[in-house]
Amino acid sequence: MISIVVPFFNERDNIQPLHEQVLAVLRHIGLPFEIIYVDDGSNDGSEEIFNSLQDSIVIHLQKSFGQTAALSAGFDAASGEIIGTMDGDLQNDPDDLYGMLQYMDNNKLDMVVGWRKHRYDGLDKKVPSFLAYSLRQFLLGDGIHDAGCGIKVFRKKVLDHLNLYGEMHRFFVSIVKNRGYKVGEYVVQHRPRTRGKSKYSWKRGIKGFLDMISVSFWGKYSARPLHILGSIGLGVMGLSVCVFLTAIFHTFPEYNLLISQNWILVSVLMFILGIQLVIFGLIADICVRGYFAASGMKGYFVRSVEKV
Repeated sequence: MISIVVPFFNERDNIQPLHEQVLAVLRHIGLPFEIIYVDDGSNDGSEEIFNSLQDSIVIHLQKSFGQTAALSAGFDAASGEIIGTMDGDLQNDPDDLYGMLQYMDNNKLDMVVGWRKHRYDGLDKKVPSFLAYSLRQFLLGDGIHDAGCGIKVFRKKVLDHLNLYGEMHRFFVSIVKNRGYKVGEYVVQHRPRTRGKSKYSWKRGIKGFLDMISVSFWGKYSARPLHILGSIGLGVMGLSVCVFLTAIFHTFPEYNLLISQNWILVSVLMFILGIQLVIFGLIADICVRGYFAASGMKGYFVRSVEKV
């Protein structure tokens, strides 16, 4: 079975045409399917449209919790071995689902994410997207051209022990790839928005940046936070020793500045900061160990087990 999850927030005019297009594509594919719509607290009269749909499951959230939470609600309700996602603004073409499923099977991939090579967005979205892409490659290095594309297909197993929060849906692909799953890209159509309004804002960009730092940390140091905090702390402590020695042996009387006294205090503060970072690293390491022990999670993910 394939489950299609589509989050909606105030997209009243797009619901019916999108449902008809998705339904036609899934019937053409020929697999058993379910369509799950998640109403993220819409207040534009969307509920009456949802109630008129056939062959669908509609989840109404109590209020607007954001796209990440809406997707998580859809994932929890999905029963298919393969899950697909789309945006509710009609800019994703449901016809691409067929090609993405074939691409995933032919290349034995765990996930395929759409790549909107030719976008119909304005500069107000293209420029932030380009900056976010550059920063994401610096922090995450996932190699994905368009991780923010809403249309994706993946095997349900990639959701095991995966908790999405904040704006983490933007880094869903990066998280899956960091866990060692095989991820591919598929060039998809991108259609201009004809109904409704974009939900993008600068506030989402700031939240996304903070979540990017979190994803980078968890992807590289989730099981060993002492390594990064301790390394920074030791570096700061080493630098403080250099500052201290320089302050002891050098003064600049021509500037009427006894730098040895001022910078001795700076070196002491830096040394204390370095010790604190090492201590924070130890505390974080203890917390991580407790987290893995309490949750039953492991520090690894098994692809398969074969008996020979």
